[in-house]
This record gives sequence, C-alpha cells and structure tokens, in this order.
Amino acid sequence: MDPNDQDELVHTPDEESAETSGEDLPLIELESLLARPPSRRKRLGQMGVVIALLGVATLTLRSVIFPAPVVTPPPTPTVFVSSPSLVIESNLTFGTLIINGKRQSGPAPFLAAVHGDAYAITLEAPPFRPISCHFTLSRLPTADYFPAGACSGLKARSSDGLGVMTVHGVTGFPTYALFLAVTMDDLPPAQQRQVTSLLQQVLSTQQEISVPAQAAIATRAAADGTVLSQHLETPLQATASVSLWPPQLSLEASDCPEQICPVESGPQLMAELSGSIWGISVPLALRWQFTRPSGALVSDVTFPTAAYVAPFLSYAAKTGWRVTKEAQVMAPALTAELEGAICQVGMQLALLQLGKGWQPNGVYDHGVNGCRLLFLRQQDAAPPLFSALVLWRFGVLLALDDGTHQLLPTLPVASADDILAVGG
Repeated sequence: MDPNDQDELVHTPDEESAETSGEDLPLIELESLLARPPSRRKRLGQMGVVIALLGVATLTLRSVIFPAPVVTPPPTPTVFVSSPSLVIESNLTFGTLIINGKRQSGPAPFLAAVHGDAYAITLEAPPFRPISCHFTLSRLPTADYFPAGACSGLKARSSDGLGVMTVHGVTGFPTYALFLAVTMDDLPPAQQRQVTSLLQQVLSTQQEISVPAQAAIATRAAADGTVLSQHLETPLQATASVSLWPPQLSLEASDCPEQICPVESGPQLMAELSGSIWGISVPLALRWQFTRPSGALVSDVTFPTAAYVAPFLSYAAKTGWRVTKEAQVMAPALTAELEGAICQVGMQLALLQLGKGWQPNGVYDHGVNGCRLLFLRQQDAAPPLFSALVLWRFGVLLALDDGTHQLLPTLPVASADDILAVGG
C-alpha cells in the first residue's frame, strides 16, 4: 500500500467484508431533559435528543391518521466499516469535510475506519467560516457526552464501541466520536443579526389569564431561585410571556456566543435531515405581569432560570435563514415546546430550592394555569429516597403536601383552589 493512502477514508471491499462477519393528564418523564447534568453541553445534548424524539412521535401519529401511498424503494446496499472506526459529527448537515488534507464526498455526519492517531479536520460550509479542528485519538477522554469546546471528542468505554449506528448508508461500531461545533460567531455579522431577528419572531408567545382573589402571585425572583409572593384580596389580570433570553441578563454557565449553543442531536438523526440545516439550542425567558382591572401594574417579574428549545434552521442563499419545515422531526413540536417553557422554568427554580441529590421525575402540565412537579431524591444520597411535590402557579412555587412543606418551609402551601386548577 502506498504510504500516502494511510489517511484515505474510502471504504474498501476487504474492510466491508471483514466487518460483516461480526454482527386527568399523562405523566411526562422529564429526567433526561431537565436533570441537572455535569455540564451545560450535556444538558443541551440531552434536550436536543428528547425534543427530536417528540417530533418523531408526532410524525408517527400523522402517518397513522393520514397514511402515505406505499412506495417500495429500491434496495440499498449495506456498507460496513471496519473497526476501529470513528464518527465525525457536527450541528450542520451540509458542507464539505477535509480530513487530513483530503476532501471527502459527503458532509457530516461521517463514519469511517480509523487510519492513524492524528486527525486534522476542516468543515467548509458557507455562509459559515471554515471550522478547523485537530484531534489525537489516543488522548480523547472516555466519557458519555462531549466536553465543552468548538472541537471536542470522546472514546468508547468498552470494546463494543459507542454502539451500532448507520449514517448515510454506512454502518459500524465507532470507537471514537469527534464533534465540530458551529456557532453564531462563525457567521458574518449581518447574518448573525438576521438569525437573532428570526429567533425573536418565532420564539415568542404570550398567554393571558384571570387571577382569582386570594391566589398567590410572584413579586420578585432572586438568582438563587427564591420567589417572593403575596396574596391579594381582589382578582387580577395576568400575562405570561415567553421570549428569547434578553442579552442584558446574565445566564448561568453560558459559554456560547449570544447564549445560543450548538445542539448535539446525534449522528443518525442528523443524517436523516435533508437540506442545509443548522441545529441550535436557545434559552428562553419567562415573564409574569399582573395588573388590576384598571390596567395599573401590580407586579412584573422575569425569572432567573431559562427554558430551552432546540430549533433547526435552514439556509438558502436567496432567502437567507428560516425555521425549517423540511426537518419535520422538529417543526411540529416547536409550538408545544414554547408552551411548555412555563413549566420548565418552574422546574429549574424548584431544583435550585431543593439542591443537590434531587431529580425531576414528572410533570402534570396545565400550561398557564399551573404545573404539578414531582421530584425524587437520588437513591445514593442521604437520607434515603424521598419525594417532593410542588405546584408552580402564577410564578410562585407552592408546597402540595406536608412533607414538601417541611422540606421547603419557605414555600407557601397550595390552597384547595390552587390544587383544583391543576387537576385536583
């Protein structure tokens, strides 16, 4: 073999044949979505996968109700890549990969056999600037999630690799995964402004509701999750607004340009998307405003914790950026995710109050009327496993039982009317 071919990532018949021989409301589980993870990047990666799965479920239901004509596609030959192998990922579905100086025929995600230990990878995907990364496979960390950084990688914990996957017709058990993160900073300033304007338009919603007399309303929210509240004698009008996180507000542990992070949706999902798609994770702010019937403002509170959505944006040179409709795994769920942001913020605030060792276990989501939130203490924590049940309504966290009130004595106790408003 010519030494210059050592870095070539073309799959040969010998490599392929060698590999083939070896082969009331429902309770929504939110642990993978809203658990406090070791890193922000992990949380965003989990979030992207969960939202994508919700979109897939929507598509499945659609196909049952409106079945498409049955079309038998021509058989696609299966290509196996020999081990050890690696998968190159990005939050873009388009562009050209240049690996160790050799231009490849397809974009990321890209699955190929390993040839050597050092990799220099460039992703060219206009209108983004070229992204260049250098990796040494033997020095990659053994982890479950990519570490922070524009160029990040990991290796499998066992000889089984990172699990079987198929991307762009190639199947393998990759030992290494490399991620090239594409962010807002990689766009020209004019396009950054266009993307920000687009997100401000599509990631904004508000709902109005009447607040009955004696209900507790938020009057102030502190950075540690503490919410001050008061009970009023007369009914009020309230507006709950969800919008793009304001740049003037700090966001805890945000290491992403403009607080908009690349989302890691997984190579198999990204391979299924068509067109020029960019996956991002975006923080949203929740604001409650309370007014008297006369219009006089009583309270105006923006909360210190963010909710997250993961929209896919598509790009065309003539029309610019838009929220994609072709990537149907995401588009149908975006409206629901905006509405669910109210409960997501409440769950984050409650976790700040509960502290370490607690995990969200489920939510009864009644939207602007309120949410019942269930938390469990991790089994390896002391004292033993314990539950907390919290009501999040009108921007106030309320204890729903005596045990929760003893655990969090600063929380007001939910009234019978509060409990009835969220399904009893």
